[in-house]
Amino acid sequence: MFGLDPSYAIGFDPVRAQIRARLVGLWTQDMVDRYFADLGIAIAQQAKRTPAFGLLIDGREFAVQPAAVNERFRTVAAGLPPVGEGPLKAIAIVAGTMLNKLQARRTFEAYIAIFRDIDRAMDWIDAEIAGARPVVEPA
Repeated sequence: MFGLDPSYAIGFDPVRAQIRARLVGLWTQDMVDRYFADLGIAIAQQAKRTPAFGLLIDGREFAVQPAAVNERFRTVAAGLPPVGEGPLKAIAIVAGTMLNKLQARRTFEAYIAIFRDIDRAMDWIDAEIAGARPVVEPA
């Protein structure tokens, strides 16, 4: 597990080859920076160990965020490694509400799939890693 902040936890599921991040509550811009620093460490470590993996972000307990926090997410997320070009093959977000899902869609790039169901998100990542290119749940 990475991160000492109670607002998030980051771990790895070796069976499904997925980094799992769980986000909780209302955040500040500083929390976004800490989360992405820890997420970057997790991605770099897995890239050394695993030839292909996905990232599942569980936001079912994540609050609708203020505009400044969303903008910080957008800015910092732009620094993530390109999806599909290296070992990071897919990113899926599980949103707790339709409003969270819409906010995530506006905040992140199109290559990130957004779901309301965690099992569908995990299955989608599995298929992406396998190269099956599944149909993405509409936003």
